[in-house]
Amino acid sequence: MSTEFSVNMTVKDMYKFLLRHAYYCVSGVISVLISIASIVIMVVRFEYLTPSQLGLLAIAGCMFTVVLPMHLWTRATTIVKLTPSFQKTLNYRVDDEGVYVSQEEEGVLLPWSGVYKSVETRSHIVIYSSPKNGFIFPKNQINESADIVRQLIDKYKDVPFEAYNPQNVDLNDEVSKDEPTVSDNINDEEK
Repeated sequence: MSTEFSVNMTVKDMYKFLLRHAYYCVSGVISVLISIASIVIMVVRFEYLTPSQLGLLAIAGCMFTVVLPMHLWTRATTIVKLTPSFQKTLNYRVDDEGVYVSQEEEGVLLPWSGVYKSVETRSHIVIYSSPKNGFIFPKNQINESADIVRQLIDKYKDVPFEAYNPQNVDLNDEVSKDEPTVSDNINDEEK
């Protein structure tokens, strides 16, 4: 089973990825609760609060509900515009070996053992290679490939995770499983 598709990273796609990281964790939920509680206290206790207390509550109320989303949009814009690999189309092949991403004459293979986790949202499928880094597949760009990607993720979800040291791959050469990798050489030196 295999599928190939291309992705052009957009600011909107990166923004959704960053929003998920900011809010889908314990600290993100706590931050939103603090903001909401600050706004509620400000409204309910308005006449009993000093101007400086109102100001602090307004800042706390806006910090995670207004300021952080604006900051993440700015950050997404910066990442997409300044990251050279996002300036060109990223070509993916997802198969039984793992996730292969290429651009022009360079590519890298993330084997299924190097997948930290995978997440599917309404708009994306993300295959993580570490807690904060991953391949972002916008569903509106991968279309029918999404089903095959889901099937492959499901098939390999129980493969034990091993921290992965990416191996550069030449598009003209097939990767041989018998060839030593950088991590093999490091392990040999440590022995």
